[in-house]
Amino acid sequence: VNGFDLVARCLQAEGVTWMACFPAN
Repeated sequence: VNGFDLVARCLQAEGVTWMACFPAN
């Protein structure tokens, strides 16, 4: 698990649309 995935999982747990914050992915 890389740092980016960790951030994704963390934000998803908060119910946040993290993809909107990381359009580069």
